[in-house]
Amino acid sequence: MLLSRKQLLHPHSYTTCYCFHALVYQARSRACITAAAANTAEATSAVAAPPPKPGAPKQCARVLFVGGLPGAVDPDVLQQQLAAACSQWHPTRVEVARFEEESVRSRFAAGWQHKGHAAIAFTSEDDLAAAAAAVQQLAADDWQVAAVVGPARKPPPHWPPELTLTPQELQEVQQQQAAAALRRAHNKRQRDRRQQRLIDSVSSLLTGLSPPAGLAAAQQYQPLLGQRLQQQLLQQHQQHQQQLEQAADLQLTSSSTGGSSSVLCATDLVDQLMAAMPDPLRFAIQVDKLQQLLQTQQQQQGPGLIRLAAAPSVVAVEQQLLLDWSLLPAVVDPAFGGQLADADVVRAGAGRMNLRALRKRVQVESFMLLLLQLTLPALKANAHLHIVEFGSGSGNLVLPLAHLFPCFTLTAVDMKASAITLLRQRVQQGQMHNVRVQEGTIELYSGAADVVLALHACGAASDWSLAQAAARSAAFIVSPCCIGKVNKSNTAGLFYRQDGSKRQQADQAAAAQVQQALQQTGQIQYPRSHWLKQQMDELAAKVKAEQQQQQQQQQDASPLGTPAADPAGHTLLAQQQQQQQQQQPLSPLQQAVLQSGSRTEQCRALFSLMAQAADYSHQEDHSYPDLAALAKSNVELDRGLSMAEAGYSTALVRLLQPELTAKADVLLGLPAAGARQVTAAGSASSAFSWVWA
Repeated sequence: MLLSRKQLLHPHSYTTCYCFHALVYQARSRACITAAAANTAEATSAVAAPPPKPGAPKQCARVLFVGGLPGAVDPDVLQQQLAAACSQWHPTRVEVARFEEESVRSRFAAGWQHKGHAAIAFTSEDDLAAAAAAVQQLAADDWQVAAVVGPARKPPPHWPPELTLTPQELQEVQQQQAAAALRRAHNKRQRDRRQQRLIDSVSSLLTGLSPPAGLAAAQQYQPLLGQRLQQQLLQQHQQHQQQLEQAADLQLTSSSTGGSSSVLCATDLVDQLMAAMPDPLRFAIQVDKLQQLLQTQQQQQGPGLIRLAAAPSVVAVEQQLLLDWSLLPAVVDPAFGGQLADADVVRAGAGRMNLRALRKRVQVESFMLLLLQLTLPALKANAHLHIVEFGSGSGNLVLPLAHLFPCFTLTAVDMKASAITLLRQRVQQGQMHNVRVQEGTIELYSGAADVVLALHACGAASDWSLAQAAARSAAFIVSPCCIGKVNKSNTAGLFYRQDGSKRQQADQAAAAQVQQALQQTGQIQYPRSHWLKQQMDELAAKVKAEQQQQQQQQQDASPLGTPAADPAGHTLLAQQQQQQQQQQPLSPLQQAVLQSGSRTEQCRALFSLMAQAADYSHQEDHSYPDLAALAKSNVELDRGLSMAEAGYSTALVRLLQPELTAKADVLLGLPAAGARQVTAAGSASSAFSWVWA
């Protein structure tokens, strides 16, 4: 019986598992198959296969593996010969597998003569041992090859257990499988109950928060492109400016008032953007797509929750791209230079992309539009800006932006040496003179920055990026990523170093760096904003009061009245309450409050509960997608509120085509008027107005 190629290449088949080890073993053995094939007059001795791994199932000891079959013999003939050689031991199945193509053969078998292998099933180990000797004799006498013969490491996955097990053993296996199924069902019910308690707790938490947080957080998003975003940022900017002027006992000048009216009276944002675009961007942008995007966002009824697309269409995503990516150098394209597209597409240099490459292109276009709107005054004034991307990786964001905005200097910062090496290669290949590359952590960056970028910087890395922007009064565009496991320490990436003996040295060196980073940017604590801390503090007090009231009601309703002591000295009421607590476990919300000590710990525990529900991805099928999206909106709103408390004009937007990813939230911020005076490096900052003009 011949195996199909699909069975042959099955990732869990005995072909890919055992045969690889067998070929390596035989390549290192003294018996060379090539030499045996060259001298057909003398048959070499057979090579024994490695024994099965300890703890292998009984089926493995009853499946005989025969490797090194001669390629010159027809597979049907090989199968008949093997069946005849083992007939007196009554094999239950004989299968021969062939390598139909040279490309699928192991590189260790490049010069070998064999073309496949076989598997023979028996019902006892003794039969297998006796048949192995007969197969070895067959290989030496008839085939004149040194065959690899021995117990298989695992049976073929498509074989039923009846082939290798006795009825009694089969019954035992079925009983074990039934018990395992019961355990899985029990564990699933427990997981479902825990998940439901988490859902109920997070729902109660979000319901207890006042607007703009809580259930109203999904209504705080602004369109990524349009005058509503401009108007919101401008109004916040004017409020900050008025506060500063009132504190200095000054009056609002007429020049600043005139600047604001020009924004609010703008009638064609596309013309403004096109006029201010650098030449490479104007050359690559598709104007009709830009106009269509602006019309679509202006016609939107309002913000709300976004449902992820179950099966996004590659064609539909490509049709909505704003840039003609064929006009950009391949080295700056995430699909080709970043090698995110399929290998055949990368080799051909054209063709249809996969969703991973298209998502990155959409993210680049989103940051391009936001950066264009933020820097309109600088572009119109031909002012030079220094833009820093934290967590740049191999440059899939910073390189296309550097090409589209050649008038700006972009610095890429990442802590992974492998990513930095690849980034430097791409910069050199593309001859990009406006890109600087720096290996290091976000916390310890000490250079200048006019605009801070961070695309999917995991956990606390996004918060450190915001802290670096605040330390320099720089504008920021930050799209956070994973938040369910926010770093409880303030080290973020400082301890991401080698394992083993070098880890201790790295930890000792990082400990001093932590103190330096904390002094430079301050401490990262959750929740980030004072407003949300106050909200969660009030919620924690409410939960504690409800728990105390519930305990008092249970005590009053107890028929025991006054607690009576039992002979052991314990009260019956205490025993009853303990039994009730065991029967009704605390919800995650109650655990977060009642099992924490100080108010700070309680707020942190409530925030972690919300972040746990918010940490989901586009590759997962969640039973509570709306609640998860709402929880993430609250986490990002908290970050935005913290930057607003630091004097920023902030906005919460989404990436283009937000249904492609759960990590579509983007925080946008402008510093308050007059706040940008000196950068962290001590040099004078770029002199231009952040007011829309």
